Amino acid sequence: MIAHAPQVAQKQLSVTEDTMKKFVNLLLAAVLVATMILPIACTPAEQKPQEAKGTFSYITNENMSSSTEYNKNLYYLNQLNFQIADPDVIYIDHGEEAGWFYAYGTSDLVNCYGIQCWRSRDLTNWEYKGVAYQPDFDTAWDYTNHWAPEVRYDAEQDLYLMFFNADKIVGYNGDTPVTQKCIDVVYSDSPYGPFVTYYPENPHPAYDFTAANSEITDKSITRSYAIDVHPFVDPISGKKYLYYSGYGNDGAGVWHGQTIFGVEMIDWLTPAYSTLKELTHLYYTTTKDEVAIDEGRQAGASVNEGPYVYYKDGTYYMTFSVYPYTQEMYQVRQAIATSPLGDYTKLQPGEGGQIIATDGAWSGFLSSAGHHAFIKCGDQLMIAYHTFYNRTGIDGGRALAVDTISFIDNGNGQKVMHANGPTYSYQPLPSEISGYGNIADQAAITVNNAASDNDVSWLTDGVLKVHGSDPVQEFTTSGGKTVITMSFDKFVTARSLMIYNSTIYDNAFWGINSVKLYYKTGANSTAVAEAKNINLTGAWADWNTDGFSEVMYPGANAIVEFDDLPVNKIEITINAAADQAISLNEIVLLGRNEENAAPVLEFTEYGFTNPDVGAPLPTYESKTFGKAGKFVSNYGYDLTHDDGTENAYVDKTWCGNQQMLYFKDVVSNVLYVEAELSVLNHTKAYCGDKYPKIGIMMRAQNNYFMFFNIDCQSDYKGQYVGWVQSIASGGDYMWKDYAKQSKQYSISYTGDNYTKLAIARIDGKVWLFVNDQLAFALEGELSFGSAEQNKTAVSFLTYNSFTRFRNYSITDNPTEVTAKLNSLGVTVD
Repeated sequence: MIAHAPQVAQKQLSVTEDTMKKFVNLLLAAVLVATMILPIACTPAEQKPQEAKGTFSYITNENMSSSTEYNKNLYYLNQLNFQIADPDVIYIDHGEEAGWFYAYGTSDLVNCYGIQCWRSRDLTNWEYKGVAYQPDFDTAWDYTNHWAPEVRYDAEQDLYLMFFNADKIVGYNGDTPVTQKCIDVVYSDSPYGPFVTYYPENPHPAYDFTAANSEITDKSITRSYAIDVHPFVDPISGKKYLYYSGYGNDGAGVWHGQTIFGVEMIDWLTPAYSTLKELTHLYYTTTKDEVAIDEGRQAGASVNEGPYVYYKDGTYYMTFSVYPYTQEMYQVRQAIATSPLGDYTKLQPGEGGQIIATDGAWSGFLSSAGHHAFIKCGDQLMIAYHTFYNRTGIDGGRALAVDTISFIDNGNGQKVMHANGPTYSYQPLPSEISGYGNIADQAAITVNNAASDNDVSWLTDGVLKVHGSDPVQEFTTSGGKTVITMSFDKFVTARSLMIYNSTIYDNAFWGINSVKLYYKTGANSTAVAEAKNINLTGAWADWNTDGFSEVMYPGANAIVEFDDLPVNKIEITINAAADQAISLNEIVLLGRNEENAAPVLEFTEYGFTNPDVGAPLPTYESKTFGKAGKFVSNYGYDLTHDDGTENAYVDKTWCGNQQMLYFKDVVSNVLYVEAELSVLNHTKAYCGDKYPKIGIMMRAQNNYFMFFNIDCQSDYKGQYVGWVQSIASGGDYMWKDYAKQSKQYSISYTGDNYTKLAIARIDGKVWLFVNDQLAFALEGELSFGSAEQNKTAVSFLTYNSFTRFRNYSITDNPTEVTAKLNSLGVTVD
């Protein structure tokens, strides 16, 4: 046949030319059609999706097992890394500080003699910015107990306003100041201050809500104390309002516990006192005292404090704290009204009235959640609140935490505030900060084994169930293998998938078997990237439960994080026994909507770079001073001029009596220290102190201490020098013995005059010198010895006096100490 092929071909060539042309045209058409049809028919080689080159790279919870090894560009974490109470946090969206969160609060780190501030870009890593407000202690009315600041930017004045309360001295009971808690406002052109008074020539509180104010005609709503001030601008009317917590005596001398008051403002300095109104009563839902509500009466609580007002969709939410702030039950509640000054009705806890609270069963998680503020960042509303710094009790101080706020239906047709917290695990930052929002609700959700009466929308409603009593639903399966499919009608750019665990221990999951991501490889084609075996083990399991009492912690989640990936479907697989139902609290997909995202052609190794952050705590350190053993220098001293030269000096520039400035790295049973002291401003003592003192302290490692000092008296002409020790455990001073432990000297320590104090110590023997004269030789009187716990650090200490220290030196070299004592006329073996 092969041999015959030319003959056949020869016959085909004998056809007419016209026929040949038709044949060629038909053949070309057939080839063209075949070429068009073949891609649609798909050859076996084309049925396999084109995958990206390389290996899909991702990280999970197991890669983020410590508080530092996580992506701070995407998540925040309530680390509690500095002390602050009664916090206010604002987000700045304009000017040089745009993009920063600023935090203010009752500042225990400076003994409440002013207001400190911090800033952060990620709500976790806070940079200390210093003291935003420090009163002029020589002239100011507010000498101590600066509490609960709130800062607002006022566009009309182009200023930042700080509202706060503090103590004003209104008299004396013997030597003890009698004080009144008053409210004031100060201003600054920057969020970090310095804030200054509106009344420098005549310092006084801006507001007076006491019976002494003649503009308040109804004396039954006056109170002798006002704290926790909150400014509010009604977004509907534009009017200004001020809210506060008032307590104490009314105009008739009748005592009242803390309740909330509100007043309309003419401007931020001028209340319309005729509008003053009491908005809450203790233990009742309204001021009519008709329906009771549990607010801790049995626990001795008598507080409605820390008010904050927020408006949304026709409702004014007045939020406040109940229970004592010293207890773990301290929490935030809410009342609702249709106008800024009410009438307000408190919502019962069963009606969703509890916004945020901790649970005593959450051992080592968070304890206490109260005195709050709300933060608006883009479209995200968040709550800032304080909790116990050590996560267990008030004795360790308080710290800042934040969580997100949702609005939910409480079952009575009311929309109420609900906190997705408290949390102690990674939570998504606002999209305004990270660039990625939660887009999970854009997906169509299917689940292969949903339990009856469950709604898949619960998986992506943006609400976390925290307490069993919350009017919030978790999604529960019927048991066995669970496959959750999230389908999108177009490609979305995904970055992180967060699957939240149940609040019910028996329904919790302890790992995700698989997450399949259907990613874009072409205009209409996808391939699958898979993350497997995301286990909740080790440290991450500790963030889900305590592991002992079978109690789940709220907000715990499993995370898969990767580079931007355009996806149109996600499949989550969780294996369980056939009779084991599991519950999911929420699914969050961090991502964004991006038109015409490029297909993925190649995977690279995933990684991220965290921003540099400042230190959350102030550093009080210089060439000579800083940390000594376990003791750290604290606020109150200007160390600028501690430069190691012969003219070096340091200044104590704050009111207060607990500011320690320690000689760096000196902790010893043998030492000699000396310094010259002079009071900088000696017109009067500060903080109402009638017995100011300046001197040098030795503190042992067991906290026992001895203070050698000049008893200045209020006119700074005191001529007595003495010493006082603490009780053995290092608690209170034993002032009762001070008179017999003092001697009179002819000394001067004001203006350009200085007095020199010195201490020498060799084990249990201590010598105290005034102007190089031996004043006291102590041996059995003090509880110092040669043991390790008796080694002492040395610090400067003053009581409410601006003081300069110069010509200071210290040595713990035994030979040098002996030589110094010999030069002062003291012979030692």
